[in-house]
Amino acid sequence: MKRAIGCALVGWLIVTGCGSSDDGGGGKPGGPASIGAPGVVLNEIAIYQGPKRQVMVGGAPAEGVPLIAGRDGLFRVFHSLTPDYDGQPVTAKLDLLDGQPPLEVTLPLSPAANEADLASTVTFQIPGSRIGPELNYELSFSQPAAGGRADNPGSRFSQKVAVAGKQNTFRVMLVPFAYDADGSGRLPDTSPEQVELYRKRFLSLYPASNVEVTTHEPVPWSSAISPTGSGWQAVGLKLYSLRNAEGIPPDVYLYGVFMPTQTLSQFCFPSCLLGVTLLNDKPLDVGQVSLRLALGVGYPDVALNTAAHELGHAHGRPHANCGPGLDPSSIDQSFPHPNGSIGDWGYDITNGQLHDPAVATDIMSYCKNQFISGYNYTKLFDRGQNVNQPKVIAEPKRYWLIADDGLGGNDWREVELTGLPSGREVEVTAETRASSSITTRGWYTPYDHLDGGWLLVPAEVGDLARVEHRARGKLEVLER
Repeated sequence: MKRAIGCALVGWLIVTGCGSSDDGGGGKPGGPASIGAPGVVLNEIAIYQGPKRQVMVGGAPAEGVPLIAGRDGLFRVFHSLTPDYDGQPVTAKLDLLDGQPPLEVTLPLSPAANEADLASTVTFQIPGSRIGPELNYELSFSQPAAGGRADNPGSRFSQKVAVAGKQNTFRVMLVPFAYDADGSGRLPDTSPEQVELYRKRFLSLYPASNVEVTTHEPVPWSSAISPTGSGWQAVGLKLYSLRNAEGIPPDVYLYGVFMPTQTLSQFCFPSCLLGVTLLNDKPLDVGQVSLRLALGVGYPDVALNTAAHELGHAHGRPHANCGPGLDPSSIDQSFPHPNGSIGDWGYDITNGQLHDPAVATDIMSYCKNQFISGYNYTKLFDRGQNVNQPKVIAEPKRYWLIADDGLGGNDWREVELTGLPSGREVEVTAETRASSSITTRGWYTPYDHLDGGWLLVPAEVGDLARVEHRARGKLEVLER
C-alpha cells in the first residue's frame, strides 16, 4: 500500500513540504501572522477507514461506524464558502496532537464540497500508526492576516474521538487443493503476487488494522468437485480436519481454494457454485473456532470477491438481499438497505477509490460493484474484536459430526471439541446400531449455498445408525 506520511492529499496530488509552515509576514507589527480564513464554513468532517464515519456535522460531534486503531484512514473536510472568502489560497492544517508534525497544505478552495469528488474537499491521509485508542485533533483553515480582515473562528475545529477498535490482525491461510479428478493436478494461483491481491481485498473490506495471508502446502485431491455442489462437502471436511491435525491457531481462518476446470466458463456452464461455507453464527460474538473456514474457486475473475464473501459467512454474516436465487432462510432480515446497497459512501484504503451507495452493493450480496456496508462492517468488527477470546473452561467432549450436503451424500465421524458446540440447538431422535432410540439435543449449522449442513450429536448416545431432525423446518432423516 502506498502511504503519504505527514502529507495531505488534495485532488490526488501529494503535497510536499508538509511540516508546520512559518507564520511570518502579512500581519500588523506585533499582531497575528494569520487568521481563521474569512468566508470558510466547516460543515462536516468524516474519517474513512472503509465505510464513511462522520465525526462532526454542523459543529457537533457525530457517531457512526467504529474507528479502528492502527488502520489507515482518510480524513476529509466538507466546507462551504460565503462571500467573505476572497478566492485566495487557504492553509489547511491538521494537528493530531501526537508529537509528530501536523499535516498541512495550502490551496484555493473549491466553491462547494461534493461527496463524489475528492478534489472538491480537503483530505489528509492518516497512516494507521497515528491512530491509537483515541484520535485527538485540531483542524484550522487560515490565511495571512492582511488588510485588516477579521478572524473567522468558524474555520477551526478541535475534537477528541473515541477509537472503539483495538489494534488487531485478520489472519487467513489459503489452502490450495491440487485437483486431480481429471488427472491434471491443477492448482489455483497462490503466487506471492496473487496472495498480495487477496490480502489487499480483505484489508479493503474487513475492519482490521492489518491482514496477514499465508499459504498452506497444496493438498492432493482426487475426488470430483461438481459445479452443482456434489463433492464440496468432502473438501470442507478435509479442511475442517487440518486445524487439529496441524495445530493451526484459533484466530486463523482457513480458506480452501481449487479449480476443477481450466477456466471459469468451463466450470460455470450453464451455472455453478463459486463457494460454500457453513454459517458460523453461534455463538454470535465469536462463532466456533472449528468453523472458521470457507471454500471457494480460484478462477482469477472471481477469486477475490468469492473469498471475501465466503469468509464473511465464516464470520457469521448471512446474505444481503440482492441478486437472484437466494434461499430466503439465508438472507439477513435485519440488513437495513434496499437492493443490497452499502447505504453510505465508502473508501477503499488500498487503492483510494470512493464507492457510491447508488451503485455499490455489499460484499455479502450477489450483486455487482461490491464493497462493504457500514452495517456489515460493524458486524464484522464485533466478531473480529472477539476472535482472540479467552479459552472456555471446559473438558474436551466427543460428538458425532454428521455432514449432509443436501444432495444425498452424508459423512459420519466422531470429533473432539473443547468448548461449547456451535450451531442452532435442535431436537434429534437418534437410533443406535443396538436398535435403541433416544431423543437428545443436537446443534445444527446450515450451509450457505447448499440445502444441507452439519449436525453435532453427543457421542455418549452410542454408536449411531440413524438420526431424525427438523432443523430446516421439515423432517430430515439421515442413515449411516
